[in-house]
Amino acid sequence: MEELVALAESGSTSLVGLMVSDSWNHVRETFARFTARECKPKDTLTELDGARHRLIAAQKAGDENAVRDISAEWQSYLHLLLCTNPPSLRSSVPCSNSWELGRMQFQLGKLPYFTSVQHYLESEHEAGDADPPDSESAANQFLGMIANYVLWPRMLLTDWNPAASDIRYAVEQAVETMLARYTSDRPA
Repeated sequence: MEELVALAESGSTSLVGLMVSDSWNHVRETFARFTARECKPKDTLTELDGARHRLIAAQKAGDENAVRDISAEWQSYLHLLLCTNPPSLRSSVPCSNSWELGRMQFQLGKLPYFTSVQHYLESEHEAGDADPPDSESAANQFLGMIANYVLWPRMLLTDWNPAASDIRYAVEQAVETMLARYTSDRPA
C-alpha cells in the first residue's frame, strides 16, 4: 500500500508539473483515456483543464498553498484510482494504446525520479564526491536496480506485495552498488 501512496504522490506531482509544460495537450488526452474506467474522458478533461487554470493563476499570484492543494487533489484521485482495483485498471487500457501507457508511466512515474537522481549525481560530481562518467547512465542504473524489484513486478503481478523492509533492502543495495561504483577517488 505504501508503494501505491508513493506512486500516487509522484504521479500527481508530475501531472501538476506537466500542466504548465509544452507536453500538456498530449498528457491531458492520454490521462483522460487512462482514467476512462472511472468516468467519461470528457469529464476528466474538464477537471484537468480547471485544475490547470487554477494552477496557472496560483503560480502567477505566488500562492504555493494553492499549488500544493491542486497536487493533493490529484494525489487523492490517483491513489483512489490505483487502490480501488489495479487489475481492472490494467485491463482498462486497450492493447493498441499500450505504448501510450508506457509513455505516460515514464512521464508521470520515472521521469521525475530520473531527473532528480541525475541532478543529484551531477551535484555530487561537482562537489568531488562522486565520479560517474555519464550521469544519465548512472541514474538509469540506479533506478533500474530498484524498479526491477519494486515497480515492474507490482505492475505485472497483481499479487506482488513486498514488505517495506524488503523494499528498503533493495534500495539500500542499490545505494551500496552506486557508492562502490561511483565514489570519487579524488582527495577531499
